[in-house]
Amino acid sequence: MAEQPAIVARELAAGYGSRAIWANASFTVPAGSFTAILGPNGSGKSTLVRLILGLLPPASGVIEVLGEAPRRGNPRIGYVPQGSTFDPELSIRGRDFVALGVDGHKWGVRLAGRAQVENAVDSSIASVDARGYASRPSCSSSARWLVNGSSPSSSSRTT
Repeated sequence: MAEQPAIVARELAAGYGSRAIWANASFTVPAGSFTAILGPNGSGKSTLVRLILGLLPPASGVIEVLGEAPRRGNPRIGYVPQGSTFDPELSIRGRDFVALGVDGHKWGVRLAGRAQVENAVDSSIASVDARGYASRPSCSSSARWLVNGSSPSSSSRTT
């Protein structure tokens, strides 16, 4: 049995009021894939994300996310919006950052207890093979690792 696609769009059109952004878009995003949304300013990239998150209804066509119509606050979708401010001096561990999205208290039903949150955080971190980053505080050296192509598990790093 084939794995269900993460996103399916058929003849999808988007717009705001009478202003059309784009139309007749059909595509499939396979489950587990890494996908980039690229295009010039004003081409509708953020609009597509809003459709996927269920924050904007399609002007026409069909979009399915994880086999269902998109809905606001879907606990199966994690999203970090562009333009959000983050204090560069704030030191936060990777696992704490993941926990902000796992707990579900803002958009979904709060998880029952701390152990359940910790298990969900551990599972999320493991699913992207980021155990080496999980307990390290964020700092400028984290950005340096990413730019230089190394990782916190590299034996040659300095902090």
